[in-house]
Amino acid sequence: MSYENIVLAYDGSMEGRRALREGAEVAVRFNACVHFLAVIKNNVGSAFGQSFDPRSLAAVEAADLQRILDEGVAMLKSSGLEANGHLCMGIRWMRS
Repeated sequence: MSYENIVLAYDGSMEGRRALREGAEVAVRFNACVHFLAVIKNNVGSAFGQSFDPRSLAAVEAADLQRILDEGVAMLKSSGLEANGHLCMGIRWMRS
């Protein structure tokens, strides 16, 4: 069995860090490219109910998730892996 691409999700938690290390070990073993995924929750309905601008909430969450993605990608690259971060909301993807 061989893997060319591995998809990992990461939230910056201690459990997430352990899972990231384990995923990196598998990726190193198979010399696989790692795709790192973070998903922005769609809280537009509650945002409107509270009179907040959902775009600003999404921007704050996206900035936090981007920081987490960048951290995870750096950890993977330090292991010698090819790694890409992906941030998405619904079906839209932004590659980092």
